[in-house]
Amino acid sequence: MDLDGTLADSMRVLRAATIQFMAQHGINQLKGDFREFAGRTSHDIMQVIKERHGLKESLQDLVEGYYALVEETYWEQAGVMPGGRELLTVAQAKGVFTVVVTSTRRSVAEGFLSHRGLQDLIQGLVAADDITRGKPDPEPFVKALNLSGLPPEEVIAVEDAPNGAISAIGAGIPTWIMAPRGHDRFPAIAGVQGFVTRLDQLIPLLSA
Repeated sequence: MDLDGTLADSMRVLRAATIQFMAQHGINQLKGDFREFAGRTSHDIMQVIKERHGLKESLQDLVEGYYALVEETYWEQAGVMPGGRELLTVAQAKGVFTVVVTSTRRSVAEGFLSHRGLQDLIQGLVAADDITRGKPDPEPFVKALNLSGLPPEEVIAVEDAPNGAISAIGAGIPTWIMAPRGHDRFPAIAGVQGFVTRLDQLIPLLSA
């Protein structure tokens, strides 16, 4: 299961942090669409911004500056997406091994899970710290499969962004899309099983 935009209602927080980051670097308008960054690691996002806007700072300094802004607000302002707690509770009761697969840092993800009381409902975490290639590469979900010890056909993935869906499907996992505001603008991606507006709509798919 993805974190930002899927389990965590955090996209407003991340957008605000990105806008604040750009303002600090004298950028008034992002060259491109914020949505293209959905599912990408902060390293990848900062690389794009650095190249498009000619920033002189090192990539590592940019990433650290961005995370400093994210961590100021993320844990307090990012809530749990509709049906998320219910889905995780039932998954735990059924003995389903649940892994969060996120493009953010482990410290941010663990802080969110702890702050929202979800840490005991999650059995594994794959974060940006754990991978060399982020979404849409399959590596994050391959690592999640390795943690679970399950074959992909016995697993479901839940994502909200095309990059994440491509990553999960590339790992061979049947993938559902969390789309609480509708999916009219979601591109057609082979392998997507369907769309849900609440995470607990996936409960009938769970089995131990």
